[in-house]
Amino acid sequence: MTDVIKVANEADMIVNGYAFTHCTEGYRVLNLNRPDKAVVLSKTGDVQLRRILQ
Repeated sequence: MTDVIKVANEADMIVNGYAFTHCTEGYRVLNLNRPDKAVVLSKTGDVQLRRILQ
């Protein structure tokens, strides 16, 4: 299970419940209210959806 508190503490910013964290691919975005899905926004504008296994 995703540790929502840890993700929130390590996030670069939180907007409307979404935690944005800088990574090598671009930014990881996690909805802190529904942490079972995430998205990675690349530096080139590509979007990758990811399902978080619990």
